[in-house]
Amino acid sequence: MIMICFSTEQNTTNLIPAIQIAEVKEVVIIESAIAENKKWADGMIRVLQKRGKKTDKINLKVGDGKGGEDTQILSVLEKINVYIQTKTKPHDTIYWNTGGGLKPLILAMYQAYLQRNNPEDKICYSNPFNAKPSIDFFQNVNGIQNSSSINIGVDLTAHEIIQTYGLKIKSARLFYNKHNLVTSYPFADYFKFKEFRNYAFGLSQSGSNDLSEEFTLNDLANIFSDPQKSSFFEESLTDSLKKYFGSVSISKKEIISAYDNTRAYIDVKHQHFFEANKINLFVDYLRALFIKTKDKFSDSLFAKTINHKSEKPCIDITNAELASKLNTKSICLDNTLLRNLGFSGAGSYFEGILEKRVYQFLKSGNHKIIEAYSNVKVIRENHEEIAQYDVLLVTNHGTVIALEAKTFDFEQKDIDARQFNLEKASSRIVEMYVVLPYDPEDFNEPYFSKNLEDLPFRLKERNIKFFVIADSVQDKSFQVDRTDNKLMEAKDKGIQINKLECLFDKLCLI
Repeated sequence: MIMICFSTEQNTTNLIPAIQIAEVKEVVIIESAIAENKKWADGMIRVLQKRGKKTDKINLKVGDGKGGEDTQILSVLEKINVYIQTKTKPHDTIYWNTGGGLKPLILAMYQAYLQRNNPEDKICYSNPFNAKPSIDFFQNVNGIQNSSSINIGVDLTAHEIIQTYGLKIKSARLFYNKHNLVTSYPFADYFKFKEFRNYAFGLSQSGSNDLSEEFTLNDLANIFSDPQKSSFFEESLTDSLKKYFGSVSISKKEIISAYDNTRAYIDVKHQHFFEANKINLFVDYLRALFIKTKDKFSDSLFAKTINHKSEKPCIDITNAELASKLNTKSICLDNTLLRNLGFSGAGSYFEGILEKRVYQFLKSGNHKIIEAYSNVKVIRENHEEIAQYDVLLVTNHGTVIALEAKTFDFEQKDIDARQFNLEKASSRIVEMYVVLPYDPEDFNEPYFSKNLEDLPFRLKERNIKFFVIADSVQDKSFQVDRTDNKLMEAKDKGIQINKLECLFDKLCLI
């Protein structure tokens, strides 16, 4: 059997029926000059061929392709009919896929279907956005019009969907496949405990100085007069250099050159460290280690030394279960506990919690997810990175769900850019959700930041969909409002907050 379709930016509308209808052995693509120039069909063709499907094209270019293309219904109809007469047999069954394409092209295809008058031919259209996603069919048998549909159930992988649009997954961690439970999570999930959330949120508020102002060498000299800070700086520098020399080969000549050039560029006050001209590999490394950039100075070794404190505040643990699990009665506000759990900070830990809870749901098997990835990076053919996603889920409808873990506020342009990039990667067959910690137990506590407190209200205003993790709430949804500048649960007013479990319900098989 043959499927005839249009090359379009939304090529999953072609890919879904071409893969799911096993009888389809060849896909014939009607390609406009624009589609050819933009190579819309190239990725889809590669996916189809890897699946063992033959491909061919009906080209609509006029002449050499520079003078335009056929868009007149009769001209397009003629090209389709010529292909049918020369490349197919009268008894071949054809699926005429009307997904995508301009109206004149669709009308020409429909006219070709009628003229062929083969009772076995069918018009088809995939509709993954229905409440019950389906491939719909229309058939004219001896003047009697019949319609039917089948539920979409197709094993398209994330790599195939992304490749269909000329993009590539550069890196990703597969943590679930419906055919194989590929992951285990050795770290503990402590997020249900209020005192642990106090610790996690408190890390970002543990007394770091505002380092937006410029520093001179005299400022740094005064800082290093503190023996504890000076010792911290020397130990950190030693550890960093050991790691650097363990992975990078530096010659003696380069080190001497680096020393000479460093002396010439040592005037922090005049910001010579920020100049774009590269001296050599080692000096670039030192510049990055000591100062980073103007925008990221807070991540530099100088900044970390300025903010170094020998004594960290601690949080007393009164919850017996948490104290037993951690085998301690207090947690210091530093990264020691998170590092022991395998994470660099509270943000990465929350991303891990999101992934772990998604995986625990997926293990049930009663859902539409084929595979799930974390830490996904998507690139163009020229290796330009266009998107990163915390969690990416692929459904058996050929759709993609992206989850973004957030423990802090973010700009509208950031979420808009991610939404745009993912839509480009999967042609709007995507749902994107922000996931954030938002437990009423934390409301109005000193460690619960104003940015996080306001975030659901801002997301609602921007029509950005989100779910929350709120373990103290028994119901899957609750309402929140402000009264006298205080955040609290409310009934019949405020905004509705849906827990992550609502997404799991949506993904369950009906």
